[in-house]
Amino acid sequence: MSIRRSLAAAVFVAAVSAPAAFGAAPAMAEGLPAGQSQPDAAPAADEADKQDAADRAEIQRILADPNTGRGVREAVTKALAGTPEDRRHFLTVDYPRLRAQDNRVKLVQLISDPNSGPGVREAAQKAFNGTDAEIEHFLTVELPKVRADDNRVKVSQIMADPNTGRGVREAAGKALDGTNADVEYFLTVDYPRLRAQDNRVKLVQLISDPNTGKRVREGAQKAFNGTDAEIEHFLTVDLPKLRASDNRVKVSQIAEEKGIGRILREAALKALNGSDADIEEFLAKLPSIRYADDRLKVSQLAESGGPEVKKAALAALAAGTHEALIEFLTKGLAEAEAKDKAAAGQGGTGGTQTGTGGTTVTPVSGTGNGTTAGGTGSTTDRLASTGTEAPLGGLAAAGGAAVVLGGAALLATRRRSRA
Repeated sequence: MSIRRSLAAAVFVAAVSAPAAFGAAPAMAEGLPAGQSQPDAAPAADEADKQDAADRAEIQRILADPNTGRGVREAVTKALAGTPEDRRHFLTVDYPRLRAQDNRVKLVQLISDPNSGPGVREAAQKAFNGTDAEIEHFLTVELPKVRADDNRVKVSQIMADPNTGRGVREAAGKALDGTNADVEYFLTVDYPRLRAQDNRVKLVQLISDPNTGKRVREGAQKAFNGTDAEIEHFLTVDLPKLRASDNRVKVSQIAEEKGIGRILREAALKALNGSDADIEEFLAKLPSIRYADDRLKVSQLAESGGPEVKKAALAALAAGTHEALIEFLTKGLAEAEAKDKAAAGQGGTGGTQTGTGGTTVTPVSGTGNGTTAGGTGSTTDRLASTGTEAPLGGLAAAGGAAVVLGGAALLATRRRSRA
C-alpha cells in the first residue's frame, strides 16, 4: 500500500516540473544574438574595454604633452568626452591631420619669434618647405640640437656685452661650462632674475655718479621704485634719451666756459650742431681736445709773455703732459707774472731792465713826464680780451708802435735841449 502511494507521488512531481524545465531553455536561447553562443560574450566585452582604456590613456598623454598644439588639444577634449568610437576615430584619423597642421604653425612661430636664434630660424624656414614627415623630424630631432647651439651663442653674447652686470656674467660663465640643459636653465630661469638684480645695481651707480646729468639722475631715482619690467624699460628706452639731453646741456656749458680756447669752442659748437652720436663722440674725445686747447694757450703765452712767463710756459710745454699745462695755467702763470711785474718795478721810473737771456722788459707804470702807458693788465687778461686765436703779429705790431712812440719822444727831448 505504501509502495503504491510513493509511485503516485513521483509521477505527480514529474508531471508538474517538466513543462517549466523544457520551456526555460528556448527562452534563454532566444535572448542570445544570432550566431553567438553564451560562453563567448564576456571575452568580447573585455577586449572592447581594454582598447578604450588604452585609447583614453594615449589621449591623456597627448593632452599632457606641453608640445601639443592648439588644434590637437581642442580635439582631445572632445574625444575624451565622447564615446569609445569617438576616441578611436580621433587617434586614427583626426590626430595625424591636426598634428601636421599644428607643426606648421610651430614653424611659423619659430621663424617670426625675435628670440629664435639664427640657426633655429634658418632650419625652420628650410623645414617649412618639406613634407609633414620632414617637419615632424625637424621638430622632434633637429630642433633641440640647433636650439642648444643657438643658446650657447646667446650666452656668449651676453658675456661679451659691456653692459652685462657682474652677477649675470658669473652665472653665464658657469652655464657655458655645463650641459645644454644648464644653458637652457640659465636663459629661462637664472638670467631674468640676475639681470633684474644687476639692473638695480646700475640704477644705484647712476644715482651716485657725480658725472650723471640732472635728468638721468631724476629718472633713475623714479625708476628705482618701480617693477623689474619698469627698470628694464628705463635702462633700455628712457636712459639713452635722457642721457642725450643731459649731454647737450653739458656741451653747451663747455662752449660758454670763461677763457675757452678756439680749438675747444669750435669742437663744442660743431658737436651741438650735429646728432646725439656727435655729442657723445665729442665728450669721449673731450680730454684730448682740452689738451690741444690748453697747449695752444701755453704756446701763445710763451710767445707773448714776459721773461718769467716765457720760461714757465716753455717748461710746461717741455713736460709734455696735460697736468703740467693745467698746473701752469692755474698756478704757475700767476706766479711768473708776479715775478715779471716785480722785475719791471725794480728798473726805475721811465727806465728799462734786462731780464734773463737779454730780453728787455718795458715797465707798465707811469714815466713821470705826464705820459702813462695805457694799462696793459696781466698776460691772462690780454689772452682773455684778444682770444687765444688772436694773431701773434698783432701783438708784435703793438710792441712796434710803442717803440716808435718812444723814439719820437726821445727826438723831441733832444730838440728842446738844443734850443
